[in-house]
Amino acid sequence: MKTLTIIFFLAYASICFGQANSIIIQLNNGTIYTYQIPDIKEMTISGIPTGIKDIQSVQNVLKTFTLYQNYPNPFSVNGRSTAGGNPSTTIKYEIPSSGAVAINIYDIRGRLIYSSGISSQQAGRHALLWNGRNNSGVPVPSGTYFCRVLYNDSFQTNKLLIVK
Repeated sequence: MKTLTIIFFLAYASICFGQANSIIIQLNNGTIYTYQIPDIKEMTISGIPTGIKDIQSVQNVLKTFTLYQNYPNPFSVNGRSTAGGNPSTTIKYEIPSSGAVAINIYDIRGRLIYSSGISSQQAGRHALLWNGRNNSGVPVPSGTYFCRVLYNDSFQTNKLLIVK
C-alpha cells in the first residue's frame, strides 16, 4: 500500500527564517513536488490521513493539473508589441504525471484559432510561448481569446487578451 507524506514548511516568523514561499510534498517513494505559494489558488486539508480513504483523497488532489494565468496579459505594453515585433505570451501549466496534452486557443466566438496538437509530456511544469498567430501563421487581431489546456481527460481554460 502506498502512503503519502506531506511536509509543510511555512515559516511565519520572519525573525528566524524569513518568509517561506513554497510548499514541499514528498511521496514515500522519494518523489518531491514543490509548489510556489503565490501559484496556489486553493488548498483544502481535512484532517491527517489515517486510513486508506483519507490517503486516496490526498492522492486525488495530486492527480489534478494546473493551468497558470498567462504572462504577460494583455500581450503588449503601451500599444507596442513585445520582442520581435510580434505579440507573445507564455502559457504555463503543470501536470502530475505523464500524459497527453493539447493546447487550443479560441476566439470570443468559440472558433479554434491555434492548436499545439496532441503531444505526450512528462510530469512537471511546462510552458508554451504563443506569438499571437493562428495555425496559418497570420497574426490575430486585438481582442479576447481563450486558452484551453487539455490533459488526459480533463481541461482548464484561461482568458487571454491581445491589445495592439
